[in-house]
Amino acid sequence: MVAIFKSRRAKLMEKCRSGAILLLTPPESRRNGDAHYKYRTSSNFLYLTDHTDTRCALLLLPESGQVHLFATANTPEKALWDGPLPSFEDIAAKLGVDKVHDIAKMEETISELTEYSSTLWIELNQDKKAHELVEKLNSRRQAAIRKGAQPLTELKDISGPLSELRLFKDDEDIRRMRASSTLAREGHLEAMRACKPGMNEREI
Repeated sequence: MVAIFKSRRAKLMEKCRSGAILLLTPPESRRNGDAHYKYRTSSNFLYLTDHTDTRCALLLLPESGQVHLFATANTPEKALWDGPLPSFEDIAAKLGVDKVHDIAKMEETISELTEYSSTLWIELNQDKKAHELVEKLNSRRQAAIRKGAQPLTELKDISGPLSELRLFKDDEDIRRMRASSTLAREGHLEAMRACKPGMNEREI
């Protein structure tokens, strides 16, 4: 299955051709105290990686074809509360990416990997933290220009190319759509069998 997601990433990079493509996972939603609602990452992130963890980022470099993922490091404290996480090497092998980096060092690492790219593609409709990250990356870039780095001159919305790509369904899309419709059909039939005169929606 990993070949499908590698193919999707390659097609997206072919559409964009140059610059750097950065996708961030949405933040967790706090329910109360230190408890959060059940997490679901963005559909675009799932489409390109099939990775469901929180606090991740995907960096695509069209000119070199490299794919980098940023994830949470497996620390003893993290394992105590959430259980052990897979190693970065295991994640890279599972997802078919070139390298997995520590999300805690994302700003520094992205700055180094994209210092010769003048264009950055992101989802412009993301929350405030995404735009704050872009500002920090731009500040780092300004400091590196005197050492030969390219200025970051253009910010583009990746939502358009991604939406166009997702219009055409591949085999995995079709398999999941069929599985989803089958489950929905079975649920409706079960509800119809359980329905009796006088019952309300809550009882069904």
